Amino acid sequence: MMFILRFLSTYMETAASETDTGGGDVAAAVTTTSDGDGQDAGGTGDTGGDHGAGNWRDPFSAGDADAAKRFERYATQADMGKAMIEAQNTIRAGNVLKPLADDATEDDVAAWRKDNGIPGDAMEYFKAVPEGVPVSDEDKVLYEGLAGVLHDNNVKPKVFGDILKWAGEYEAGIEEQQGADDLAAKQSLEDELRTDWGSSDYRANINLVGALAQSHLGQEAAELLLGARAADGTALFNNRNVMEMFVKLAREQNPSGVILSGDGNDPLTAVGDRLAEIRKMMRDDRKAYNDDSKVQEEYRTLLTAEAKHKEATHKTA
Repeated sequence: MMFILRFLSTYMETAASETDTGGGDVAAAVTTTSDGDGQDAGGTGDTGGDHGAGNWRDPFSAGDADAAKRFERYATQADMGKAMIEAQNTIRAGNVLKPLADDATEDDVAAWRKDNGIPGDAMEYFKAVPEGVPVSDEDKVLYEGLAGVLHDNNVKPKVFGDILKWAGEYEAGIEEQQGADDLAAKQSLEDELRTDWGSSDYRANINLVGALAQSHLGQEAAELLLGARAADGTALFNNRNVMEMFVKLAREQNPSGVILSGDGNDPLTAVGDRLAEIRKMMRDDRKAYNDDSKVQEEYRTLLTAEAKHKEATHKTA
C-alpha cells in the first residue's frame, strides 16, 4: 500500500509542477501592457540572458523573492514567453478545471464531475485500468478503497489506471528479483553445506528436515513452513542457522538418517538395525571399523539416541 501512496504523491506533485510552470509562473513573470500585447517590462522583447549589471529577471519580480525564485526556472526571456503562450493556449482550449465552489450542492458536484470527466461512481474507475493489467479479487478489495479516495478528491480516472499499471509492474519486478535472490542464496548455502557435510550427508539432511516437518505438521502445513520468509523477505530455510537447527532436531528424532515410508515402522527399529550392522563390522573387521572415523561417530550417535528413547519410554510408562 505504501508504494501506491508514494506513486500517487509523485504523480500529483508532477502534475502540480506542470500546472505551475504553465500558468502560475507566467502570471508572476509577465507584465501585460494596457493594450494587452504581453510585452516584457522592459518593452524590448529581448530573448537573451543577462545584459549589463543585474539579472534580467529582477524587473519582473519587483522585489518579490518568491517570484524571483520561480523565474529562475527559465534560462531566457524567450523561455518565459513560451511558457506564457502555452498557458494561454491551455486556458483557451478549456483544459483548465474550474474549481468547485465551497458551497457546491450535490447536483453541482454531479454536474461538475460530468463536465470534467469524473465518473459518478468510484467503481467506474476500474474501466480505466489498461488492458492486460490483472486485478485479482484480493487486489480489488484494496483498490476499491483507493478508488473511493480518488473519487472523493475528484481525481481523473486515468490516474487510477496509471497507479494499477505501475503497481502491477512493480510487483512483477519484485517477484522476479525475489526469485533470483532466492536462487542465489540457496545455491550459496548449498555449496557451503555440501563442503561441510559432504554431498551424501547434505542430501540426507535436507530430506530429513522435510520428513520432520511433514511428520509433525502434515503436507500442507509443512510446505508453508519450508516456504516461510523472514522479516526481511529472505527465504527462512536459506538461513544456515535455521537449517542447522532443523537438521539437529531431525537427527535427534531419527538418528539413523533413514526416512521411513508410511508402513508403521518406528525410527528406533532402523536405529537398532544399523547398530547391529556396525557391531557386526566391529566383530568381523575391527581394523576397518577403527580406520573409519565416520562410522565410529555414527555408532556413538546411535547409542545416544537409543538411550534417550529408552529413557523417554521409561518416564512415560
